[in-house]
Amino acid sequence: MINIISGISFLSIMVGTAALVIVLSVFNGIDGLLKDTHKSFDPDIKILPTTGKVFTLPSDSLAALTQMEGVLHVSEVLEENALIRYGEKEFIGLLKGVDEQFESVSGVDSMIISGEYRLKENGQRFAIVGNGVALHMSMNVHFVDPIEVFIPDRTAVNAQSAFNKGYLAAGGIFSVQAEYDQQYLLVPLDFMRRMLRYPTAVSALELKVAQGSAPAVQTRIQTFLGERFEVQDRYQQHEVFYKVMKSEKWYVFMVLMFILLIASANIIGAIIMLLVEKEQDIGVLRSLGAKMRTIRRIFFYEGWLITLSGAFMGLALGLLVCWLQIEFGLVKMGSPGEFITDNYPVAIRAADVLAITGVVVVLGALNSYAIVHLMTRKHLRQDLLHA
Repeated sequence: MINIISGISFLSIMVGTAALVIVLSVFNGIDGLLKDTHKSFDPDIKILPTTGKVFTLPSDSLAALTQMEGVLHVSEVLEENALIRYGEKEFIGLLKGVDEQFESVSGVDSMIISGEYRLKENGQRFAIVGNGVALHMSMNVHFVDPIEVFIPDRTAVNAQSAFNKGYLAAGGIFSVQAEYDQQYLLVPLDFMRRMLRYPTAVSALELKVAQGSAPAVQTRIQTFLGERFEVQDRYQQHEVFYKVMKSEKWYVFMVLMFILLIASANIIGAIIMLLVEKEQDIGVLRSLGAKMRTIRRIFFYEGWLITLSGAFMGLALGLLVCWLQIEFGLVKMGSPGEFITDNYPVAIRAADVLAITGVVVVLGALNSYAIVHLMTRKHLRQDLLHA
């Protein structure tokens, strides 16, 4: 019976530990995948006005910003909502006017799935359209239909001139993730300025910086520009998203640890059964002069070894499953091409493995220590009665 209970305890710890490793690694994989897709569209550093929608930075300040240590490229962008018409379909999208530096600041050119990344060619202006917008509008880069753009004229004095109208051709279609694909169209910056009647204004400056220098560059830029501007790193551009992802990961960790705590109750049962079964042997050891501290240590190590063996076997099993998923993609996310990746992303992090190991080992030690001390009090009371 004791062997059966010990085996069940071992299996419960092993399965719980493996589940922790697998679930946290999947969370890491999804988090890393979404961060990589953000890198394809978002800059390392973004400069926004603290008040208002647009601003104009003096040319000497812009030049100083471009030459600042750690800054590689600076791109001017101008965004605004617009009514998009293509054929007989209409859509409210977000137009992002970008300059020639935008290709160097972002990696969106590597996300083109149809056509090519081009904003101007032979006097023709092109739009790089998000895949979600293209699907909604039945848009194709090989069609000759123009993209009609309507933006309210902020200087209009009558209803007849309430909208500015422009035409673009579909140059390419990009796919990053739904957040961008379903609303964005990238257009030339001069086209947006003409449509909005802003000769020099921008809604943001987007920067590409040297690897690992973002925190220092962010501090220098904020000091240089002052409180009139907000300088955001990539985390701050999606602060809510990253906080939610981190919170969800640790909520799941706590829930699984609670399940593991319940499962470890089997160890308590195993130690109790072992103490009952070995009661005569404990008496013999006491008669031979063994101290209660030594006897407690024997049973403590017995319970702790069950936890340790289950924990390390669970780690090995969890890491094996993660490795198989990374190498062979055993679990699919859906039909091929339906999502950003075909297989569930998995990323193993040493910090998570160490945290899981530490918590499980400490949990097993506490369980063993508590139950051994509780159950051996009876023998101490017997010693006192015979004294």
